[in-house]
Amino acid sequence: MTIEYDTSHGIVYVATHFAGTIIPHVLRTWDFWVITLFHVLMVLGYYTGFLSKAVGEDFGAPHTLFSINWTDINVISAMTIYFEIFYTNHCFARYVMLYNLACRIVGLNYNLIVQLRTLMGTNGYGYSKLAVRFALVATFLNFYEVHHGIAMTGRQWQSLLDYGLLKRSEMDELVGLGGRQRSNILLLWAAEVAKEGLHRSDPPPVGNAMVQVKDCVIKMRHEHEHLLAAAALPVPFQYYHLLNAMVLFNLFLWAYAMAICESCWASLVYVGCTLIFLGCLQLADMLSDPFGDDEVDFPVDAWLEHLLKASEILMHQSYTGCEHRGRHRWSNVVRSETFGSSECFEYPDASKLYRLALSASFSDASPTPAACPLSPTSIDMSPTSTKVSHYNSIRSLDS
Repeated sequence: MTIEYDTSHGIVYVATHFAGTIIPHVLRTWDFWVITLFHVLMVLGYYTGFLSKAVGEDFGAPHTLFSINWTDINVISAMTIYFEIFYTNHCFARYVMLYNLACRIVGLNYNLIVQLRTLMGTNGYGYSKLAVRFALVATFLNFYEVHHGIAMTGRQWQSLLDYGLLKRSEMDELVGLGGRQRSNILLLWAAEVAKEGLHRSDPPPVGNAMVQVKDCVIKMRHEHEHLLAAAALPVPFQYYHLLNAMVLFNLFLWAYAMAICESCWASLVYVGCTLIFLGCLQLADMLSDPFGDDEVDFPVDAWLEHLLKASEILMHQSYTGCEHRGRHRWSNVVRSETFGSSECFEYPDASKLYRLALSASFSDASPTPAACPLSPTSIDMSPTSTKVSHYNSIRSLDS
């Protein structure tokens, strides 16, 4: 679930915010409390005289057994900071890359719907609905596999049946296949259905219609494979292990050094540094796997729900006056189109039009020509101007 925030609140309000941050996650880990407990024991040992006698003043003289110098600590601290920044930056770059891949997969479904609706005629409309249904199921299964792995639960299969995206016979064929094979088979079915629909469409499509549809399906399959391969390739464990060892060693050094420092701010600084180090490390771990239930994870469920609704509208919504699917269904609309006076063809002032769009109502000081049917006031922009059922049309995609 994405956390929305306002950058105008200022650094004090944002920095002191607690809910929705990484701090609660760090405080719930036992690592933070073990390291903090070690620091508290070192502080008690120093102020009770157990360590002060062995250390001496100013972190101890060079000849003392438990002496330590900040110059020695800075070496490991600098290496740890560099390694952690590199790891966090890599995880965020991976996060953005996976986001772009997911968005492209969703967008390719829209491209396929537009291509099939514009290229297929009356006889191919049922084929386009069936091909779109197969493509939607392939997208759903691809996101399921990224999130949950190859194994799909009965609840997930049942959700596809309830939405009308899958038939029982089709599910029986897909259950026995591997994860990536399911998506590939569904896209193959979609391509075959589209090919047959294009051959039987009336009027026949012009140009290289099949090449356009085929390229869209092949690109969708490529993006599916790319998403699965990228999600399955995290940072190598050897680097991750070395980074965790460096962070742990550095925090223990700081716990000891700041415990024998005669300053009332040393422990507070140490707790803050520990929260920052462990918080960056845990945030990077969340970013490396954005298909889950963390605050920074992608809202995949909302994306898929929006994809269903948008697919329903694109498949079944038609312009008023040309609902029939004939050869010349737009001819009546074109003949009845009137453009009004010649002033309508003049380009409006972009800044003025933008200010009008942002205002709650149009003022008398900036009237809109009533004779021009292309004016913004002649368009119904209310949310209730288009009534669309939720999933009824999707349930009948293969009817």
